[in-house]
Amino acid sequence: MSRQRPLVHRTVAMLVLTAALLSASCSHSQGPGADAPPVNPEASRSWSDRSATMLSGGSFQEALEAADNALRFDPSNTMAWNNKSVALTGLGQHQEALKAAEKAIEADPRNAVAWSNKSVALRSLGRTDAALAAVEHAVKLEPKNALLWYNQACYLALAGKRDAALGSLATAVELAPALKSAAPKEQELKSLWDDARFRKIIE
Repeated sequence: MSRQRPLVHRTVAMLVLTAALLSASCSHSQGPGADAPPVNPEASRSWSDRSATMLSGGSFQEALEAADNALRFDPSNTMAWNNKSVALTGLGQHQEALKAAEKAIEADPRNAVAWSNKSVALRSLGRTDAALAAVEHAVKLEPKNALLWYNQACYLALAGKRDAALGSLATAVELAPALKSAAPKEQELKSLWDDARFRKIIE
């Protein structure tokens, strides 16, 4: 939503925090390839952790490079693919962010963060219906994740599905009351602002 975009978008900022709890990169980054070293899960995890730290500080280029190093040691590292997707979103490389999210899903089809990252990339590419389908899948995997419900509310609002959007927002706020202060500033929820039900949800 309006922040998760480079994590410039609240959505991205939020997903960065979620990920912390949980190919075409720039010219200086290295992805897995023919010269990749032998698989080393421990080294891959170390680089993934470094990537997550960079993401939490908004250092997307450094996070991307660390994620690519993680993938050189283990191309099946779901967290590294997720970190790469978020970093690419932050750098405005949405098509590549989508590819990275799909790689994360390929590695772990039940990873809700991967499906959420896919939804963010799709939304950034203007593919709202596909983004909605992806975040709905993420919600099914993690029904107690407030940020997923919040993102779903945003996409539903953009799709003109007011009643469903309000329902998802109500669930998000119930799970995480702190989101009440975010909703009135969320541009993707702007179509709901004049609805009495919206005001009741955030009061």
